[in-house]
Amino acid sequence: MSDVEKYDYAWLSRQIGVPVSWLQKNKAKLPRIEFGHYVRFSPELAEEIRAKFTVRPNAESAVTSVPATLLDLKPGRAPRGRRTA
Repeated sequence: MSDVEKYDYAWLSRQIGVPVSWLQKNKAKLPRIEFGHYVRFSPELAEEIRAKFTVRPNAESAVTSVPATLLDLKPGRAPRGRRTA
C-alpha cells in the first residue's frame, strides 16, 4: 500500500474514529492536502484535526449541583397534533 492510499478519507476515519461521510461533509473545516479533487491527510494533519475538535469544559461553566426546582419537575404529556379529517 502506498502512502497516498494510506492517507485518504478511509485512513483518517480510522485514525480519529469518525465516519468517512462526516469527514467528506465537513471537508471545508479540516486542514487537508488537495491535489485537484483528491483529498489527502498526513499523520500531522490527523493530530491537528483531533486537537481542533477537542472540547474541554470551563471550570466556571461546570454544573456543580442541580437546583431543587429542576429536581421537582415531572415529565408532562406530549402535545398532540391536530387531526385533520
